[in-house]
Amino acid sequence: RFLERTTTPIFKNNVCKGRLWTYRDITAQKQLVEKKNKKIEELATQNNIKSEFLSIISHDLRSPLGILKGYVDLLNSNRLSGEDAAFFQQHLTESLNATTSLLDNLLDWSKMQMAGNFINVQKTQISPIVDDCFALVKTIANEKGIELINKIPPATAVNTDANILCLVLRNLIGNAIKFTKSGSITVSRKYQNDCLEIYVADT
Repeated sequence: RFLERTTTPIFKNNVCKGRLWTYRDITAQKQLVEKKNKKIEELATQNNIKSEFLSIISHDLRSPLGILKGYVDLLNSNRLSGEDAAFFQQHLTESLNATTSLLDNLLDWSKMQMAGNFINVQKTQISPIVDDCFALVKTIANEKGIELINKIPPATAVNTDANILCLVLRNLIGNAIKFTKSGSITVSRKYQNDCLEIYVADT
């Protein structure tokens, strides 16, 4: 418990005869202050998560949404033959599916962050995650003549947080696309000290 102590001198005939000590139980007030401070910390954490989430969305969705807009503008221009229109419609559908999956992953990740579940570790297959990341940048890679190579065997699975792994791989692959003029980007893996190391290499 918490006690607040005050003291007052006792005078008689201008002579101090002693002191009066007063104790007050302030446990309830102390607990309220602690709860308030904890709530402030939680709100600050949530605010930081929101800021991080908005930063990630602006970074990860800018390119895919730009690609989708380009496809829609092209299809609406009425300058494509039936064969070309069908070709771009297929790519539009693939890009839209990949972007939707990305947004779902980001929303799931943000919900876990808001709930305080910062890491959700479970057995995860790596190769499909790499394929999803490649799908988001395939159009840009094709325009630059960059080959995307996934060397992760389909059976490769480890205990990890899939959303965080997606986040890291998207950033590495996105940077590789940005700074590679032509050539290839390869994602591979090797086991090292009972851990799986993933490599993103560009030319």
